[in-house]
Amino acid sequence: MDKLQCEFSIVRYVPHPLRGEFINIGIVIRQRSGPVHPAFVAFTRDWSRVLALDPHADVEMLQSIEEDLRARIAVEKGSADHLMEVLEETLSLGLQVSKPQAALTEDLKMELDRLLSMYVI
Repeated sequence: MDKLQCEFSIVRYVPHPLRGEFINIGIVIRQRSGPVHPAFVAFTRDWSRVLALDPHADVEMLQSIEEDLRARIAVEKGSADHLMEVLEETLSLGLQVSKPQAALTEDLKMELDRLLSMYVI
């Protein structure tokens, strides 16, 4: 099976940007090869590290950002063409997105799970 060219970014929660402290809370992965560029997003399910860093963190708002990203991907039938623009809009909400990193995979969802376990969970 051919490997898919993809890229991923780590979504970080940054409660106090001047301090430079952050917690990795999610992964966005999108396919870069082929005519369609499907994407997937997943955030942590365990918010304890976020709350340890920032006891006043709005976890519901962070969860709603993930839901919004998933909804936008669904509306675009899985396409990632505008996904990074949506993420850029949320940066003022205490989020940062890492520079995209390249990866090769046979399955985007499996790669998403692998990246979550490496960087987030």
